[in-house]
Amino acid sequence: MSDETLQEHFKGFSSWKKGQAKPTLRQLEALAAKTLTPLGYFFLPEPPEDKLPITDFRTVGDGLIRRPSVKVDTILKELKELA
Repeated sequence: MSDETLQEHFKGFSSWKKGQAKPTLRQLEALAAKTLTPLGYFFLPEPPEDKLPITDFRTVGDGLIRRPSVKVDTILKELKELA
C-alpha cells in the first residue's frame, strides 16, 4: 500500500512516519487493520524476519524470489490454523 493511499485514510500518517507525532491506539488499530499488519508489530524494535511458510520453487532462471502479497500470507496462516 502506498504512502499516498495511507495519507488519504490517515490524515496524520506523514507526521507519524517522520516521528513528529504519534497515532492514538485507535488510529494504530485502524492502520493495522488497513495494512493487514498484526498490531504488535508496531511495538517491536525492528520488523520480524518474514519467512515463507512454504517453499516456492516457481522461479525462472536466476530470478529473485519475491515475497507474496499480504493477502496470500494471511490466507496461508488461516489455512494452517484450520489444519
